[in-house]
Amino acid sequence: MNDKHEKKVAEIRSRIDRIRTDLENLRAGVRPLERAKELLIRHIEAAAGLIEPAPQNVAGHRGEPYYYGGHSQDPARAAFAFACRFNRAAVENSLMAELEEFYADAPTIKDPDKIEKLQTELRALLSEEEALVVEAKRRGDPIARRADADVGVILGL
Repeated sequence: MNDKHEKKVAEIRSRIDRIRTDLENLRAGVRPLERAKELLIRHIEAAAGLIEPAPQNVAGHRGEPYYYGGHSQDPARAAFAFACRFNRAAVENSLMAELEEFYADAPTIKDPDKIEKLQTELRALLSEEEALVVEAKRRGDPIARRADADVGVILGL
């Protein structure tokens, strides 16, 4: 099999996986925006709470002017905690804007029209994938079917 053929199958399988994820998310929907905002604020508050001022350390020449109470050694988590503690408004405004932008397109309830459109697109991709698998086998360079291959598509139903 040539690289072009392998690449095409990989691209189709990637798109299939994305559509399946989108369908799963659509069927479940997302929590209401107000609830998401509440959770975001709680997360910011919890992160800010990991940083405790320690002016006595500076006054006594003993170290940093804060304690980081997080258990994670991940510098990104520590940086987020510091940002939440010392620049909370900027963090909150930025994350709220991103959350609202996400919700502008997010399905907060089941969206049957979009589900139907994605199912149609998924079926077409599965058929295209199957045609490539059959073609590769015909050429003598078979591609393994996915374990979750749609039997209806394989049988041409």
